[in-house]
Amino acid sequence: MHSDIITVMLTTYKATLHGDKIEWSKDVPQEVAMGKTVTVQITILDEALSTKKQGQQMAAALSKLAHSQTFADVDAGAWERKARIDKQLAGRDK
Repeated sequence: MHSDIITVMLTTYKATLHGDKIEWSKDVPQEVAMGKTVTVQITILDEALSTKKQGQQMAAALSKLAHSQTFADVDAGAWERKARIDKQLAGRDK
């Protein structure tokens, strides 16, 4: 059975919304530059979730995980060897 799958790639552009006007930061969508009308979806970015703050939160979570010794009994090398799937290389034995 064959089904057609349509994949849509969304392109993200950085802009600032001023009331009902969009001010493009750098790249302007080609359609907009050509004067065409385009449909957009706008996501309001929460300043509290800035990239820097997200990085700090991630670092804190990883530090807490490291200090919890959750994975102390895991042999990382053995786990990686078991999880890896390598391609057979020409002229090399296993």
